[in-house]
Amino acid sequence: MVIQPNFQIFAFESTGEDVLFALDRIAQRVRAEQAVEYHLTHESVYAAQRRGMEMTDILGFLDRVSSVPIPQNVRRTLEEWGSQLERIVVRRNICLLQGIDEQTLDALYADPELSRLLGRRIVPTAALIPANQLQSVYRRLMNWSGTSGWMLPAVSEGDDGMDSRVMTVHADGHIAFQQRLPSIYVRAALRPFTDEEGDRSLRLTPGSLQRVANSRNGKGRPYSADQILDRLRRMSVAPLPEEITMVVRRWAKDWGLGALAEVTLLRVENEEAMKYLQADDELGPFLQAIPDAPMLAAIRSEQAEKVRGILLERGMDLGDQIIGPSKQ
Repeated sequence: MVIQPNFQIFAFESTGEDVLFALDRIAQRVRAEQAVEYHLTHESVYAAQRRGMEMTDILGFLDRVSSVPIPQNVRRTLEEWGSQLERIVVRRNICLLQGIDEQTLDALYADPELSRLLGRRIVPTAALIPANQLQSVYRRLMNWSGTSGWMLPAVSEGDDGMDSRVMTVHADGHIAFQQRLPSIYVRAALRPFTDEEGDRSLRLTPGSLQRVANSRNGKGRPYSADQILDRLRRMSVAPLPEEITMVVRRWAKDWGLGALAEVTLLRVENEEAMKYLQADDELGPFLQAIPDAPMLAAIRSEQAEKVRGILLERGMDLGDQIIGPSKQ
């Protein structure tokens, strides 16, 4: 069997059926004549990986059955394709061990009995645990004494973030957890409307509340003040401080859009006069009606002098004070 730099594979007559079967799993068959021709593609390799083949298995197989070394460009490309598959991995129903800090997890991996029970370390403070080893890890931790002393593990068996009284909310917005390492579900329940500080603690701030209240920013789900307060009360071990209730109600509100502009107001003595001015071809375009104020019109500041000149030419007596309604 020969692998070409253009990703073609030629399997000659002496190639065994087991090799052809494996090639059918990782490459696209092009034709079968005197030699069976295959083509390695991103899609064919991805499909093989989806069926459970690791890139090390694919490269090992090609190294073993090829009569010539795998071309370097083919090897590099296959390795790159393999790494792309693992950039985002979704794992369901996994068991995860979290440590309060990196040193704590280092100590657990240094324990001979625990280290053989733990799976891959995915971040400095967390490791996977094979499901069939979960109870063994738990029992070992219950009886474990390392450099940090005894460790009593907290076990979370699902989304308990909304049904646990696990924290205290202080008047300044700081959230103090009952445990040194709160459940990932607890943090997830609070993260939408809190800010994370340098020490990874959480705090309610005007900015975090405004961020989540604005339903038009397209960044996540909006929360109302009542929804936020309900979640905080359900998770708090003590009543919320009155200051927190006030802050949430003040800032976790979508006030909508507004505008603030400098204008000049024109007020006339009666509605008929305003209707006449607004219908005038020369003046009308400059007069912006004000709802529920039929004798008032707004004029953009840069157009005020032009309107003043036209009105004076028309004989209107203009003052500098807004006049009240005329008395009959």
